[in-house]
Parts: sequence; C-alpha cells; structure tokens
Amino acid sequence: MTAAVRPAKPDDAAAVEQVRFASWQAAYGRLVPPEYFEQFDHAAAVTRWRDAIAIGARQAHVAELEGEIVGFCSYGPAATTTCRRPPRSTRFTSCPNTGQPGSGGPCCLPQ
Repeated sequence: MTAAVRPAKPDDAAAVEQVRFASWQAAYGRLVPPEYFEQFDHAAAVTRWRDAIAIGARQAHVAELEGEIVGFCSYGPAATTTCRRPPRSTRFTSCPNTGQPGSGGPCCLPQ
C-alpha cells in the first residue's frame, strides 16, 4: 500500500489534529503528566488547524492511506526565536501512522 500525498483542506483539520495528538501522546506520553493529555482542548486545536489552513497561515499536506489521513506535514514562517542565526522557516511533521513499529511520531525541523 502506498500513501497518497495531497495539500490539506480546511475539512481535514480534525483528522490532522487526531494524527498530531496521537503521535505526540505516543512520543511524549511517558514524559508528560497524563493530565496534560486528558485536559487538552481538542475542539480548540481543530479550530486552529482549520483556520490556519483556510487562510494560508500554515501550509500543510496530508498523507492518505485507503481514504484515511495517516500523516501530515505542515510548514510556514519560523517563529520568533532568540537564536543568533535568523530563522528562515520551520517544518512540523507527524510521521504516518501505518500501524507498523516505529511509525508515527512528531518532529520539528528548522529549515
């Protein structure tokens, strides 16, 4: 099976957030208190994704496997930082969750 990659649409926001949250929970679940995940406002996160994609504040692509969004990549201008080197852009990726060991997980890579 091969995942198809396409630009994200505002209607993909809930699925993107579901993949993002699951990957962060898998990656950081042993480091972050469970209350963080239990109290997380999913509706607000979906709204932020939907709005950011709709107005172009965040570019994003999704990976679909058999009609289900299993991964995403988003990118945009870098956040303000105190680094000595000026930031150019930042890419946020949630690796596809294919159900295979080692799949899924977040990363933030400066470009």
